[in-house]
Parts: sequence; structure tokens; C-alpha cells
Amino acid sequence: MVPQPYKSFRKQSSTPWGVFSLSSSECIRGKVFSNQETFGQYPLQVNGFDNLHESLEAATAHLKIESVNSDTASQSGQEHWFTQLPPVLTFELSRFHFNQHLGRPEKIHNKLVFPQIIYMDRYMECNKDKTRILRERIKGLRQQLQELCGRLE
Repeated sequence: MVPQPYKSFRKQSSTPWGVFSLSSSECIRGKVFSNQETFGQYPLQVNGFDNLHESLEAATAHLKIESVNSDTASQSGQEHWFTQLPPVLTFELSRFHFNQHLGRPEKIHNKLVFPQIIYMDRYMECNKDKTRILRERIKGLRQQLQELCGRLE
């Protein structure tokens, strides 16, 4: 059994593992709300992703949600940033989804590739401004790639 260091963190003010927490910020109708959470295992989705960084990007990146209000069209969103990381970071892989047709959960057998080195700097709160700029640049490059592929066809 692997020890769960977050349990001792919650009971004591300090541990040999250190503080590891996640900062969430949510923007609803132009107002920013922030929340700090302590975690032991970080949950990640497997379905629809090929590697760990894709899954982490989807879990932490800014999610835009459009309001269904008939009066105003506003956007809300949420981001997650790590404030501090433990010496050993544990990911909890979500390998099940509920099949509506069968009425029961099914295991996902997709392969998720873990790189030899995991660069967590792009998910840290101290680097969020740089990361946001780079994510926008990547988004623009992906759109250009799609347009060029469309021209070739």
C-alpha cells in the first residue's frame, strides 16, 4: 500500500512531503472567484487523449462556457494551476465511463503514454501568464495547420 501523504497534511500543519495544492480560478459574468484545494492524487481523464500532457492540458486549461441567458451573451470559464507540487506526484487515471445504451460502466482500454520526463512548469501558478500566451500561440498554429491541410485536399 502506498502511503497517502495528503492525509497527514490535513491533520498536521507541516509534513516531510510539503504542501501540495491546486489553485482554481473561475470567471463568471466578469467576476473572478478563486479557490485553493489540497490534493493527494490528481485525477486525469484517459478517454480521448494520447499522452499525459494532452490530458493535463485538458484538465488545467481555461474552459470557456457560454451563458444560455436570453438577455446577455456572456462567457464563463475555469482554470486550474498547481501552486506547489509534492516530491512524488500521483495521477489517478479515470478509465471508466458510463454507457447510456447498456446502462452500466465500461472500462476504457485506451493507451496513455507517459514521457520519461514530465515538465510540470507549464501547469504551475507562478508561470500562468507565460503559459496562457503560449497556449494561445499553439491554438493559432493549430488553426493555421488545419487551414493548410484543407487547402491541400
